[in-house]
Amino acid sequence: MHSNFFSLTSLGCCFILMIAFLHEDSVSNSGADAIESRINGYIQTGAALLKEGDIVVRMNQDPASEFIRYFNKKDKKFSHAGLAIKDKGALMIYHMASEDGNPMKLMLRQKLDVFAEPRHNYGYAIYRYKLTASELNSMRQLIKYWYKLPVHFDTAFNLASDNMLYCSEMVQKAISKSTHNRIKISATNLNDLEAKVLNTYYKLPSQPGSKLIAIDDLYVNAECENIGQFSYQ
Repeated sequence: MHSNFFSLTSLGCCFILMIAFLHEDSVSNSGADAIESRINGYIQTGAALLKEGDIVVRMNQDPASEFIRYFNKKDKKFSHAGLAIKDKGALMIYHMASEDGNPMKLMLRQKLDVFAEPRHNYGYAIYRYKLTASELNSMRQLIKYWYKLPVHFDTAFNLASDNMLYCSEMVQKAISKSTHNRIKISATNLNDLEAKVLNTYYKLPSQPGSKLIAIDDLYVNAECENIGQFSYQ
């Protein structure tokens, strides 16, 4: 009698524990689904807001991004930038990257959901300058010309050359050239510590006072409008 009672009690406890675990797993899955739905909504909202000529910036999760955003003097939220350009009627993000999967360090052309995908990014934002139809056309032609050359990622961060470009340099020069300098994006002057960091990290012979186009130089500007900002965290 006692043996049967304890057996039934043990079975009852196991059943209760199983129900508890299933409930917890269900709650966990429900929470994960809600997060995924929210993030997908951010991508869809951004895609609906996006227009040709927009600057799209993101904060990547790799350690190098922490180093890159260090050079932002006014807004340290982002580490990479690209431009939205029409390609066969669809908006694509063109950008210079030296990331894994791009061994030749060529200009990349990606949909927004790839450029800003949440597995490797903390979030993204869209910024916009007011550009005329003629300026947009010039920008489109220039970006596609660079893409076809092709240009390579500029690991020397040398502003004097156009056949080698880094991401923020590409955006700055595309805006400057397509607007005939109507829109001016200033460069950041490196201080002593920043020059030493470049010397150490990239082995570049940088000097204090050298110029660099930081990510926030592109959009911290009275003429630039924040269209949307999305954090995945």
